[in-house]
Amino acid sequence: MLSRLTKDELFDIVETYFEIKLPKSTTKQELLDIILENINMDEIEETETLSTEVIEKSEKEDEKLLLKVYKLLNGFKPYRIENEADLEKQLVVYLRSSLSSEIVTPQKAGASRGNIHIPDIVVKNIAIEIKHFSKERKRRDEWDKAIGQVIRYKVDGKYSGVILFLVDDAGIVPDYYKEYEDVIPWLKIII
Repeated sequence: MLSRLTKDELFDIVETYFEIKLPKSTTKQELLDIILENINMDEIEETETLSTEVIEKSEKEDEKLLLKVYKLLNGFKPYRIENEADLEKQLVVYLRSSLSSEIVTPQKAGASRGNIHIPDIVVKNIAIEIKHFSKERKRRDEWDKAIGQVIRYKVDGKYSGVILFLVDDAGIVPDYYKEYEDVIPWLKIII
């Protein structure tokens, strides 16, 4: 990794972190050797261990939150749904009353920024995508688009988990939809 740096960048590291002054005629290899000789590997390994522990703890907390939100949404009963925006408003009120309102962030319907699409609701690091498959738009590819959209949230948005909340008045969700959760472990689907 260090070899990818320029000679000037290596000089900066030697001077800044190790407070060693060297002549400009020092070669890149000599600079690399000085850096490697002065690095305390015990500190690096300790930092890596701590970082791994922090990441693992965060992942466990995210998984717990995903399951908590999933259970909450399974108990949600909407009141007269006009469209996705109406359903989103109801879900935001429901989630904010059940969780800390600071971690529930609604987005504008259909919002996108550049190539990154924004989920309908974000709960801390969990994306919630809402879909209302109405009788008027009875197309099987709507299901396929929804699955593609949640995958994009995980890949582009780096969300730790995604919940797909569907109202299927059109009857287009396949009977085997739970198999998607088996294949995609960070995805939860509510019909």
